[in-house]
Amino acid sequence: MDMKIEWQNTKPSPYWNAVIQGHFDRLKQGRQKITHARVTLRKSQHHLNGAEEATVVLSVPGRTLTANKTAETIGDVINEVFDAVGQELQRYKEKKEEIGYKPPARTHPHGVIVRLFKDRHYGFIQADDQEDIYFHRNSVSGFSFESLEVGTRVEFEAEEGEEGLQASRVIIK
Repeated sequence: MDMKIEWQNTKPSPYWNAVIQGHFDRLKQGRQKITHARVTLRKSQHHLNGAEEATVVLSVPGRTLTANKTAETIGDVINEVFDAVGQELQRYKEKKEEIGYKPPARTHPHGVIVRLFKDRHYGFIQADDQEDIYFHRNSVSGFSFESLEVGTRVEFEAEEGEEGLQASRVIIK
């Protein structure tokens, strides 16, 4: 993860940099993929009492999360801004879970056409696991049964038929 700490209108502090790093380490433990992070700390010039301001910007897949806080001391503003961005990160995580996990696209078994009976409208595919799978011309999808030849590499969907496995769908690979 790329992380940057910026200081504006105040001197950088190794102590506070370490505190900020500790907060980021805790955020990363939440198992969210944070691709970029930036913290900006500034001494406000608009307040007579010299309030501290902090902004945290996190880039996560598909979103940018931002939190801004103002407090009397630098320690308070760091804690508050990380609490706020932690809540944003939690909402992002919950929203992702709400949408639901999408499993990877289903892959189909592969094989080669080893026997064709064009006059009878069926054939056999030898699957990569060496099992022969029956198919009928009606299961051919995206091209014509007549265009098939022995040796053509195909993908198929198989189901249990009356006499063993048969392809319910055959697609040229």
